Amino acid sequence: MEQYGYVKANKLTSEYILRQDMIERGQATTISLDEYRSKKFDITKENQTEKINIEAVYSITESNIEISEEFEKQEDYKTWVSISNKSLEKQTNTILEDYKTRTNLINNIVDNAIENNINGVVIDFNGIENKDSMLRFVIELAPKLREIGITASIVLNENIEKDDYINIIDYIIE
Repeated sequence: MEQYGYVKANKLTSEYILRQDMIERGQATTISLDEYRSKKFDITKENQTEKINIEAVYSITESNIEISEEFEKQEDYKTWVSISNKSLEKQTNTILEDYKTRTNLINNIVDNAIENNINGVVIDFNGIENKDSMLRFVIELAPKLREIGITASIVLNENIEKDDYINIIDYIIE
């Protein structure tokens, strides 16, 4: 049995796209660990050189971030912040495994980056046992940062493998 219905024309609206197709990106560029540790280095991107200054170090707390070093932006440099889990290395796995706390942490990182006019974020986590939860964290964080014009980077270590992140992140520090 077929049924028919009608809708008034004034109730119809244009199609609203909830999610755009992602633009195909190239692979992440590699930055040496020595350059990263020097806190000031140059990056050549699309035939333009940008001066990068890693001024601040952020630490994660229970699903939040705090500035562990105050900083001032320097005129000719783009400011990147390094987010560390040194104070909560053992709890980081629990934070990243739980959707609610992971999402809260991501939102806090994005809000803080906007508030402080940050140009880039470097994830520098150690002691990560669950590689999948770390990958999920970066997969969720990187597009949010990129959407607002903030560069996303990650520091490789024994628990973070380059091949997993090369198409997700903008820069890989090794």
